[in-house]
Amino acid sequence: MRLRAAVVVAVVCLAMMNTPAVLAVSMAGPTGVTVSGWSLSSSGTNTISGGTLTVSALLSSYTVTVQADKSNMSEYASGAYVSSGKTLGAALHVITARTGGSGVSCNGAGQNATVGTSATTVASGPGGLLCSDIYSVTLSQTTAISDSALLPGHVYHIILTYTLSGGL
Repeated sequence: MRLRAAVVVAVVCLAMMNTPAVLAVSMAGPTGVTVSGWSLSSSGTNTISGGTLTVSALLSSYTVTVQADKSNMSEYASGAYVSSGKTLGAALHVITARTGGSGVSCNGAGQNATVGTSATTVASGPGGLLCSDIYSVTLSQTTAISDSALLPGHVYHIILTYTLSGGL
């Protein structure tokens, strides 16, 4: 039995505190991306690439969080969540790993974040003069034999929002 999943990365938000008119932090990443065609096994850990995340922090430290519209991936069809639909038993994980960057003091750290409806830190770094950190993003979903297969045309779905915050 294979389960189908779709993950939508809807928005990248910037939240800057105490910053002057010049942009002190910026982020480029998987915005508006739909991860589709992800077939989940009936049990075990399933992973797929969630893209690349690049954070530039001119002078300040930064934190990147991820938040979902649902606690767990939920049944979705015809452009909407299914009323009283099925959900997967385990939460989705977003895993980031620093794969490169530039600048003298750039040494951001990726994390394994359990995704839910509250913001969870997925990456952070000290920033620094002309600092840039690059992260690979992996989506990981554990499934169990107790998770239901869906009708044709239905998928398990979740929307992820990444937010970058930093200050001077």
